[in-house]
Amino acid sequence: MSATARAKEIEELRERLKPDDFDAWVCLGGDYRDLAEVQEHATWEEARELSLAYTAFRKKTMGEPMTPWEFFIQQQRLENDKVKEGGSQTEEALPVNECYWCEDTEGVTLVKSYQLYGCLECVKECGSD
Repeated sequence: MSATARAKEIEELRERLKPDDFDAWVCLGGDYRDLAEVQEHATWEEARELSLAYTAFRKKTMGEPMTPWEFFIQQQRLENDKVKEGGSQTEEALPVNECYWCEDTEGVTLVKSYQLYGCLECVKECGSD
């Protein structure tokens, strides 16, 4: 099956079944089983594109507002687009992970309860897992 035909089939399946969360939506695509597997195996760009596509899907099918994770991903995309438009694209301008609260890039991990990235100090203050 060609990549175009597969993408169309996945989109039709998602439209018909209308998954109610990101895990179900990712499962219908077949590349990853759930958000945890996306975070473990997908590149930052793949995870971002999946999240943006899911946001567009939810807005189209359910008209729901964005979650904090989706807002964070959208802001990262806007910042990256500004850098691309401005000329050179450097590693410093496009951090892989940045703390949602203090914008630090050192020791950043995923805060599962918030579905946001945070540095160790901010995560301790949140009292999260």
